[in-house]
Amino acid sequence: MFAFQDALGPVEVAFTDRHGGTSGGTFASLNLAEPGSGAAGSTDEERDAVRRNVEIVVAAFTGSDGSGPAPSVVRMRQVHGADADEVRRRRPGRARLPEVGVNR
Repeated sequence: MFAFQDALGPVEVAFTDRHGGTSGGTFASLNLAEPGSGAAGSTDEERDAVRRNVEIVVAAFTGSDGSGPAPSVVRMRQVHGADADEVRRRRPGRARLPEVGVNR
């Protein structure tokens, strides 16, 4: 699931590979496409698979077993460039999710 995972102090980072997910078809297996994008799928079944895939990654990354409150997750879009974004808590009512980090 994780091609790379590391931590430096309170900051943790992970990059996923394509293994361990529930998506089928062109974007099999661990499709983590942004909701609303074409890659997230056009059917309810495809969108549900992406949602389940995100839940699988969050549980693996945070060590959550689902018995307690779910960690707050911020999704980010990966782009190539030299700019850096500071990830803070998600603002209520924000229509689109920014780019993937986890707030604990």
